[in-house]
Amino acid sequence: MIYLDTNLVVALCAAERDSERVAAALEKVKGRFCISEWTRVEFTSAVGIKFRNRELKEPLARRALSEYYEAFEPGVTVVTPSRDDYVLAAFYLQDLGSGLRGGDALHVAIAVNARATRLLTLDKAFIKAARGNKVRVELPW
Repeated sequence: MIYLDTNLVVALCAAERDSERVAAALEKVKGRFCISEWTRVEFTSAVGIKFRNRELKEPLARRALSEYYEAFEPGVTVVTPSRDDYVLAAFYLQDLGSGLRGGDALHVAIAVNARATRLLTLDKAFIKAARGNKVRVELPW
């Protein structure tokens, strides 16, 4: 399985600068995609932020939410985080100099415990901070 970071899901479901590039890159990826319930929370929050920042008008924000809940999420494996995921995320965060953020540490931990082979993201800081963990964190292209 290949774990998708929330920023890729946002690009797929809400019109963004990288949306077409992300969709094209993911079409070339072989393997089943997975996300987590944490992705659901982050995605919904990201759409709300885009609406409040006036990056998305309400009809487009509602369409993005609908796209996620009705089209995207049913087509992927959704992992529910467990206590082990939170414990592992906290362990990763004990590397105080890594720059790894809490939400990203949770994504890595969920991906590791779900035995994902890769974690795809658009966040270069996340890629750098997550080096040395048990899952490859990389750009989708």
